[in-house]
Amino acid sequence: MASERVCGITLFSCLFCLALTRSVDSDSRPRGVAISKTSFYDPSRSFTCLDGSKTIDFSEVNDDYCDCPDATDEPGTAACSNGLFHCTNAGHRPQNIASSKVNDGICDCCDTTDEYEGLIQCSNNCKEMGAVAREERRKEQEKQQQGYQMRSEYSQSGKDKKQDRQNRKNELKDQLTEIEDEVSRLEAIKKEAEVKAEAAKQEHIDRWKVENEAKDKEAAEEAFQLLDTDQDGLLTVAEIQAKIEFDKDSDGTVTPEEAQEYLNQTTDVSKDDFFTQCWGIIKDVFPPHPEAAADEVPTDQGDDTHVPPAEVSEAPDVPDVPDMKVPEVDNKSPTEPTDEKDDTDNDVEDYDEDDEDDDDDDDDDNYPEDRKDKELPLDMPELEGMPEFDGDTKALIEAAESAATNFQSAAENKSNKEIEMDSLDKHLSLDLGPDEEFYPLQGHCYDYTEREYIYTLCPFDKITQKPKDGGRETSLGQWGEFSGEKAGREKYSEMSYTGGEKCWNGPDRQTKITLKCGVTNELVSASEPNRCEYAMEFLTPAACKPVHLHEEL
Repeated sequence: MASERVCGITLFSCLFCLALTRSVDSDSRPRGVAISKTSFYDPSRSFTCLDGSKTIDFSEVNDDYCDCPDATDEPGTAACSNGLFHCTNAGHRPQNIASSKVNDGICDCCDTTDEYEGLIQCSNNCKEMGAVAREERRKEQEKQQQGYQMRSEYSQSGKDKKQDRQNRKNELKDQLTEIEDEVSRLEAIKKEAEVKAEAAKQEHIDRWKVENEAKDKEAAEEAFQLLDTDQDGLLTVAEIQAKIEFDKDSDGTVTPEEAQEYLNQTTDVSKDDFFTQCWGIIKDVFPPHPEAAADEVPTDQGDDTHVPPAEVSEAPDVPDVPDMKVPEVDNKSPTEPTDEKDDTDNDVEDYDEDDEDDDDDDDDDNYPEDRKDKELPLDMPELEGMPEFDGDTKALIEAAESAATNFQSAAENKSNKEIEMDSLDKHLSLDLGPDEEFYPLQGHCYDYTEREYIYTLCPFDKITQKPKDGGRETSLGQWGEFSGEKAGREKYSEMSYTGGEKCWNGPDRQTKITLKCGVTNELVSASEPNRCEYAMEFLTPAACKPVHLHEEL
């Protein structure tokens, strides 16, 4: 109990001494001196300029004559052009004003201390101004507190999204490992199926070529027999001249020169040379059919080249050569009625009906079977007249197609997941604040309209400028980084956008965004303080800091 009484007495003594000291300081403190600098102004000793440049008698302080270069000897007068006058402003905020404003007939200090000579009657309204300032401060603190609560929500949302993205990335990583194995497996199946299909196709083509070559040679032999009318084993110019089919200029006569063109520029060829040297151009002109003999026209080229008509008519009969396609020539007149027309009409009607039936079928059904095989996605040449593939070959082709489809589907699935993985990596590496509080700004854009332009800010993406009345959009920069530290401030107080559209004869446009606390996301100002350098202000809850509610007035 005694100790509590002693402590109480001691505390009271301390408070009394402090009050007494403040009273003394207030009374002895020269006009215009801040309380924090009272110790430098001791009337009991000389005064030393605060910059240490000079020491004067204390009586020269506030004598309306500037002695110190730093003006600290005249805090309460207008004697020094570079001096400062301190307004105590009890009940409101203290402030410093230029010494030149002392006794200038304008009330600058709410406590009226700057106009002590009475040139103007000032009213002490510090209490009223303090009350208004405190109310404004209270509202601002409440707004900041609300913004900080929203920031906390932003932060939680950002952290949750980041975790979701990380989980998805881990899931994709596992899936890609499985998919890569599946793609490799399906690719091997595809290659094996394609090799088998190609081999079967090539075998079919080779077999057809051998058969076709044999038929071609047989047709050549038959043609040689028809043309070699004297059956001496040599085909001569005269024998070629006997066939009007070799009349190249259609003047009714086969000249020796025309004949030699078909004999490889020689006068005669043997059967073997005929196949290797002449058959390639003759077979398109002279089909080896017996009825072609009726078209033989003897030519009068002199005793050495004349072929008697009797010999031509007595040419031995040669059977039709199978598989030789001879174009049919319709010698009927356009007005001559034929029985074939009705059949043609029926064919057209049947085709139309089939067409209608196939409308709902796959597109492939509209093509002939032999075209289907040739248009498969395997590298095969177009071979005119080749018969369609057999059942086993078709089955191998279908298997190859199916394997290719399965592989392509798996490869596309792998590609899509890799693209998604890259996107996740990009988002996860993006700096969205120390607590992911800037996450909600992603994917949104904010406009600010002034007299001439509309400015659009898309956080973490770009900034653009567009004429208000319409016109081309100009890039003012692409997302760079949080750059507050470079400006001597907190890192996340500023955004930097660089690499915008190049100015005429100038640098690339760039923009600095000052971030301030607000309860909404809002672009509130835009300017161009320097050529091609833009400055903007953006309010957002993400920039709010925790508020400690207390009075500072």
